[in-house]
Amino acid sequence: MSFRDLVAVVLVLFCSASAYAESTIFNPNKETTVTLTQDGSTLTVSAEGNGHSETRKIEIQAEKKLRLEIDDFNFDGVKDFAVWHVDDGMGVYTIFRVFVYKPRVGFFEEQRPACGDEFINLRVDKKNKLLKSTYYKGNEPTLCITTLSRK
Repeated sequence: MSFRDLVAVVLVLFCSASAYAESTIFNPNKETTVTLTQDGSTLTVSAEGNGHSETRKIEIQAEKKLRLEIDDFNFDGVKDFAVWHVDDGMGVYTIFRVFVYKPRVGFFEEQRPACGDEFINLRVDKKNKLLKSTYYKGNEPTLCITTLSRK
């Protein structure tokens, strides 16, 4: 194979890989536009507004498809996001990573549950302004209640 053919193959592969990237655009507040771009197990987060622009990559260790959820996870009136996937085992529970928008810094901060290492089967209780998830105490599933700071 000639060098020219090799370059052509690499370009085709690069372009087709880029075509699989999915983007979601939302506004956490009136001044900021956020673009979330999924490419395999990498999520690229770009935020622009008020003269500030920042981009970060988040690696998600999962074999299953990643899904995004836009919501107000800390109930401060500003949109946040979560990325989640079904567990890589038997696919019986969901694993969430929650990112809350911080207007003062113009970007997102990852949140941790009050118990356990990750948000499992996350439920947003808007009435009581709580995040409910599951953690395992030994082998026993237990309810975890998390209240995130609104600041």
